[in-house]
Amino acid sequence: LGLADERPRDLEDELAEHVAGRRLLLVIDNCEHVLPAAARLVGRLLRAGPGLRVLTTSREPLGLEGEVVYQLSPLATAEAVSLFRERAQAAMPGFEVTPDNQDVVGRLVRTLDGIPLAIEFAAVRLRALSLEQIVEHLAGAVEVPSPTGYGRPERQQTLRATMRWSHELLSEPERVLWRRLSAFSGGFELEAAQRVAADDELSTSDVLGGVVGLVERSVVVRDPGEASGARPRYRLLEPVRQYGRERLRAAGEEAALRRRHRDWCAGFAAEQAARWWGPGQRQVLEQLDAEHENLRVALAYCQEEADQAAGGLAICADTWFFWHAQRHASEGRRWLTVLLDRAPDPTPRRAAGLTALGAILMLQNDAVLAVPLLEEAEALARRLGEDRTTAQVLGRLAMVAAARRDLERAAATTAEAVAVARRTGHAETLATALSQAARVAIGRRDPERAMILYQECVDLCRDAGERWLRQRALLPLAIAMSDLGDHAGAYRLGSESLRIARDLGDDRMIVWSIEGLAWTRAAEGRGEDAAVLLGAAAAVRGDEPASQYGSDRERTDRCRAAAVAAIGEAAFQRAWDRGAGLDRESALALASGRPVSPARAARRAVESPLSEREREIADLVAEGLSNRDVADRLHISVRTAENHVSHILVKLGLRSRAQLTRWVTLQAAENE
Repeated sequence: LGLADERPRDLEDELAEHVAGRRLLLVIDNCEHVLPAAARLVGRLLRAGPGLRVLTTSREPLGLEGEVVYQLSPLATAEAVSLFRERAQAAMPGFEVTPDNQDVVGRLVRTLDGIPLAIEFAAVRLRALSLEQIVEHLAGAVEVPSPTGYGRPERQQTLRATMRWSHELLSEPERVLWRRLSAFSGGFELEAAQRVAADDELSTSDVLGGVVGLVERSVVVRDPGEASGARPRYRLLEPVRQYGRERLRAAGEEAALRRRHRDWCAGFAAEQAARWWGPGQRQVLEQLDAEHENLRVALAYCQEEADQAAGGLAICADTWFFWHAQRHASEGRRWLTVLLDRAPDPTPRRAAGLTALGAILMLQNDAVLAVPLLEEAEALARRLGEDRTTAQVLGRLAMVAAARRDLERAAATTAEAVAVARRTGHAETLATALSQAARVAIGRRDPERAMILYQECVDLCRDAGERWLRQRALLPLAIAMSDLGDHAGAYRLGSESLRIARDLGDDRMIVWSIEGLAWTRAAEGRGEDAAVLLGAAAAVRGDEPASQYGSDRERTDRCRAAAVAAIGEAAFQRAWDRGAGLDRESALALASGRPVSPARAARRAVESPLSEREREIADLVAEGLSNRDVADRLHISVRTAENHVSHILVKLGLRSRAQLTRWVTLQAAENE
């Protein structure tokens, strides 16, 4: 401002007099270490000069009336990659992000959670280290040193110094909370933080106030992707979490906090298991998806500690439907395999864990490994008097027999499963057994018996507001109706099954539902419609294997033969190709009876580096949908949508949604 500090008057008086009557923009950087004084000065200057505007940077607001806070979020993945490329080229001319290293670069910037200062430090390390070495180093370390540090304040010489400086500015309760929150991975809600972090030293009220304070000081980040009206979700950026974990270890609290975090995860999993049989299944899956990283941390703890494996089995067994419905079967299989090996005692938890692993193996068409596990589970459950587990494992053994075409054994086993399930008085267990028995009846060409069993199953599901099992019963019920000649009723139920599967994001049932609709059309003599639907089912399935059940494969073969007989081989192939050429959204529109956009339908033909799912999301972004809108349209979590969009931008070398929209437009133009 050109003022000399030589007069006897107070300098603040001089500043106030100088700004009075002037239109000025005053920029004050790094206010957090002198926050009270900065707030007092800014308040006085604003009162003295109505034409003054002040821009401050700080880890927390000044708290003045009229203050507008603009939260600077970490960089999105595409922006972070762009910054890394720019700083890496400054450090090592000639560096480029290529198809060979783009995944490593993406992993690096995600590890640093998009923090610009950390990305700059990491980029300079390319002078001495490879990309892989930097990522390996960052996986367990906070220290990312600046090579010289000239021109930077001491607190910015390393990322650790930045963390230490922020830590020193906090009150002692906030420091304690920071280190305890590092037990979480991937985020947390306030209630979870209170359950894990609070004790005699730190009350639940302290945790509430501490979370608010840490958000204001930019140590904790509030998730910007939460839905309107949803409970706020928070997280520590990964370098911040790593520093907190170091402080937790130094305080001697790591073992206790990991145990408390595991206990919270076990309780959370049990709560979601109790809610699963009911109307809130999509919300349950979204909740489990949001806490997936926390479940992984808890299961890793149970795997590492010799006496905690049984607790991990309980978590896996309570969340069996999550591993199944959200397509994490291989991960669930890995956890259960290790935990069962480390918890050999004959307990109800082991029986439930064996049953869950057997179901996952069946899902992966690995009956050879599934059968001995299920047989052990059956023997153990019977010995322990665990009727619910006994009914569950009998039903799954029956499905093994059905897949092997041993339908007589499958029928006898499902009959026993239904009888045991009725004794339990547990609606979900009974409905599951009824569904399995009905499926066997379909395979035995007994549609009348199948309809009776499926109808009871569907009634139980509807009474509870349940949809996941109901969709699995509606489609075979439709098949039974079609076998009895009621093709219109069958198509109606098949379409209902498809709507539920789409709403729950259940890709396996989406494919099966479209195939079921094709079977019905073929039975009606509508060969061309059947061929297009079979092609659409193939488009949605992608590289997934066909059904494990021989009866389903036989129906598809009969469907194809009937369609070819009706319209001829050449016409069938043209119709099938038309369905197979659709993108996923268009295939669903066609199967649901909705109009298919010609432009969208044509885009699949263009050679693209994106997967089918990525192409679908790119199309929705190009239509102007936000990440929240994309999540709602595709029935996935907002975080999953964000990750997809970021990965698409990195894969295509783009920096913004506008550039992605342009790319999609050009792709569409190539098809015209």
